[in-house]
Amino acid sequence: RTYSCCIAVDVSPSMAEHLLDCAMETLVMLVEGLKEVGVDQFSVLLFGETVHVIKTEAMEWGPACVLSLLSSLQPDKHGCTRDADGIEVALQLLQESSVNSNQKLFVLTDGHTSCGMPLIRALKQAQDSQVEVIAFGVG
Repeated sequence: RTYSCCIAVDVSPSMAEHLLDCAMETLVMLVEGLKEVGVDQFSVLLFGETVHVIKTEAMEWGPACVLSLLSSLQPDKHGCTRDADGIEVALQLLQESSVNSNQKLFVLTDGHTSCGMPLIRALKQAQDSQVEVIAFGVG
């Protein structure tokens, strides 16, 4: 079976220190697991006050992506958790995918949000797009 996946990692202020370490360990395990089963079409993004796309599915997971990830890893000192924006960007990345079925969105977060209704709308949009959203509570 063919899958298209996106991994969205929360780097908001509430994810500082230990929680961010846990999220990065989970990200590494997910990426290695995907590669192990032959899923190369995945994207990675970080969200906090803003959204940073680290890898699109067209990019190879290699030194450039790892450098981009590491240089973007500092959690936002101030601001909020724009998880709804992260989900919307992830859905756009999945919509651009060459794989139109079996789309998965993995969200690594502590569950704190600043979005309220926009988050509910983003999750409804994912459901309408038949994208399975799987949240991992890290920490």
